[in-house]
Formats: sequence, C-alpha cells, structure tokens
Amino acid sequence: MFSSAEDARGRFADVMNNWNLDAEQRYFRNLKEVMNGTPSLTFSDTLPTPIFVSADSAIYDLNYTLYVPHTRASVPKLMRGNMQLYLGTDIQRRWAIYDWRDFKTTTDSTWSYLKAIFSSS
Repeated sequence: MFSSAEDARGRFADVMNNWNLDAEQRYFRNLKEVMNGTPSLTFSDTLPTPIFVSADSAIYDLNYTLYVPHTRASVPKLMRGNMQLYLGTDIQRRWAIYDWRDFKTTTDSTWSYLKAIFSSS
C-alpha cells in the first residue's frame, strides 16, 4: 500500500486516494517515456536504524532525495521528503514492503507529487 504525502493527496485527490497497482504501473510507463538519464535516490542516513523491529516486521523512517532526469519542463526533477517503510515477512518468510508512507519535509516536491503527475499523464 502507498500513502501519499498530504500536499499531493490534496492536489491530486482523484489519483492519490485510489492509488493501486494500475496507477503504479502507469506512473513507471509514463516516466520511462520521458527519461533523459539515470535517476538517483539517496538517503540521509547511510545505515538507517529501524524505529521498530520484531521477528517478522520492521519499520524504517528515512529522509530521501530523489533526482529524476526527465524531459518534461513543468515538472521538478528533484524530490525530497521522508518515507516510512513497513516491512513484514510473507508466507514464505521473505521480507517485503507492505506499506510505504510519504511525507513532505521541505519546500521541494515529494515522490508522491512525481507519482501523481506521471500516473495521470
């Protein structure tokens, strides 16, 4: 499940409130069409410490910077924010992200904004 940052959810409510696998795939397809280089994702913590850990789940809180070199002039290429990743084990005991929450932390656009723009193109 993906929970968008509030500003993106407010501005693109029709897209973000109904985020699903189809929207995610549309986002990737549309973004791929306008890529002009290799994206870069960095986290402020080199070795992030989970804020919660148990035998079969963990929660990570990460500040991110995402640079996406695309050709659409009206859309920012730099996104910053905070993500909380909720991990758990599946029935085969493999780790997987089951919830991703995005938060705005600066005046820069968030990953949610990028997803909203390119999923609705």
